[in-house]
Amino acid sequence: MITWYGYKSTGFFSEYISAFSCEDIYSDIVGVNLAVKALKDETCSFDDAMTMLIDKELQELKCQAR
Repeated sequence: MITWYGYKSTGFFSEYISAFSCEDIYSDIVGVNLAVKALKDETCSFDDAMTMLIDKELQELKCQAR
């Protein structure tokens, strides 16, 4: 979400491709929404909550192995 044309997080590689990939916005939104839910979950750690939420999201999106 902090990438833009010419930004170099490593100092060597431009974020040009990442900043303009069509799937970046969608994946950022999904990640932020899952993180908000994980932070609100008081029953387990953030890592455990994210793992469960990611698994659930992938099932709902009907992701398939290659």
